[in-house]
Amino acid sequence: MWSFRSVDDADFIAMKQKAAQLSLQILQQDTATGIKVNLSACKADPRPCNQ
Repeated sequence: MWSFRSVDDADFIAMKQKAAQLSLQILQQDTATGIKVNLSACKADPRPCNQ
């Protein structure tokens, strides 16, 4: 699990782009101090995550 201050954080944006390239699904949860993120592999499917 990773934590970021906001979705505008440069590290969050970079992580999101890399996760998309690797077909990882991003599960994010807003918290009082920022955003917690879990990455999970998508099921065996030729389509990208969340489609």
